[in-house]
Amino acid sequence: MRSRILTVLALVLVSAGLAFAGGQAQTTAAGAPVPVMVWLPGGAQDDQATVNAAAREYAGPIIGAYPEVQFFGWGEWGDRKQLAIQSREEMDIVFTAEWNNYHQEVLRNAWRPLNELIDTHAPALRDAVGFFLEGPVRDGQIFAIPTVKEGADSSQWFFNKRLTDKYNIPWQSIVTPADLEPYLQLIRDNEPDVIPYLLDGVSELPNSTLMNVWNRIGVGSDFTYFEDTGRVQYRWHREESWERAQRMHDWYRRGFFQPEVEDVGGESQHNRYFQNGNWFAYSHVGHPGKAGELSAAHGYTIVGTGPLSQPVVTTDILLGSMMAISQTSRKPVESIKVLELMNTDRKFNNLLNYGVEGKHFRFVNEQLGVIESIANSGYSPNMQWALQNQFLTYLFPTEDPNKWANYLAFNESAKLSPVVGFIADQQPIRTQLASISNVKDLYNPIIIRGLEDPSSLRAEYLAALRDAGVTQVEEELTRQVQAFLANR
Repeated sequence: MRSRILTVLALVLVSAGLAFAGGQAQTTAAGAPVPVMVWLPGGAQDDQATVNAAAREYAGPIIGAYPEVQFFGWGEWGDRKQLAIQSREEMDIVFTAEWNNYHQEVLRNAWRPLNELIDTHAPALRDAVGFFLEGPVRDGQIFAIPTVKEGADSSQWFFNKRLTDKYNIPWQSIVTPADLEPYLQLIRDNEPDVIPYLLDGVSELPNSTLMNVWNRIGVGSDFTYFEDTGRVQYRWHREESWERAQRMHDWYRRGFFQPEVEDVGGESQHNRYFQNGNWFAYSHVGHPGKAGELSAAHGYTIVGTGPLSQPVVTTDILLGSMMAISQTSRKPVESIKVLELMNTDRKFNNLLNYGVEGKHFRFVNEQLGVIESIANSGYSPNMQWALQNQFLTYLFPTEDPNKWANYLAFNESAKLSPVVGFIADQQPIRTQLASISNVKDLYNPIIIRGLEDPSSLRAEYLAALRDAGVTQVEEELTRQVQAFLANR
């Protein structure tokens, strides 16, 4: 399976080069181009109208349709999308992901099956997306188009180079949280205006750095198959989860996090610190060239370690960023054509990512596809990971020119999770999952941010989970996974 991923990515590299050389479809649709709504999370762009107009001018003659992109702030995105699904509001193309309720949305019949649309109206999608297209399949039907990007999951530490240089911090050798901790204290003691460890959104240290070796099975990130037991277990039934929660509490107590994490009903405002550069360390799912992408996005140098553990090919990494077509869309044919163009036409893909040449970005080296952003241009969404085929995107001067070759090597180093391709049947446990979710919403925001000593909440939390049916869910998912493994 890994070799199939590598073959697909190699083909994408070749197709990207052809697209940049001018190879694109030349069919022209009659009549006015049809607007297709595209909903994405992220910050609203001041000059979005200019980019949408340029997309109309470019895509209209080719496919007879064009995207009208709208970004919704992260704080409103989840509720806005779910309300639209519940009320059956008309939508066309909508971002979704395993971590963004994809499985629940499929069960709620939110997304159209795409097999026939692809085969009839967008056949080039299969070659462009390749193996990744096998991820969002249920009962033989494709329900979304994944972003072609890294094919494996691994986390990295990232650092503000201004501070690593100032204090001669050997960031390349930092692997574990224990390795990092003395330097967090160093920054805390000497840089009162700097956040030592920047929490991403409302996430946590365990998810960001240490859980990628767990074999997640597509019921959120909390139920995981463990090879050491041969069973599915809830994360808070594992001792290492509580050990990491205890470290989070210790770091919170020592003042390593931004103060906004205390607002459990809101966001951690990490983007504000990225913009002003007043942070030292950060961790996230990584890939080759991620530090260069962050540097280009924020205008100062950010450095990153290599993978903290062996990269793992998991189902959820294949489902980590996707575009679906809503059941309420009245333009499914035009929508699939827009998605095909996003995945096969380099100029169009980069228009959506970086805007209009000369207004939002300029070429540093057009032949090599190296660009720089134009400051205060009104368009800089920094959503390459969501806007489909990343192998088509331009590079910034801060990025490694061998970035995509490094992606191939990264994927080659990955191991396959034993449960890659497994999709849980949630129907027998829907009631318990809903109850567990309610319990989780009460306790997790406090525990994962370290706001209280987890030892004081452990017995209470586990009892609430037990009452919600967590044991029944573990048993049912274990049965399903063991049947899946037996029939592979």
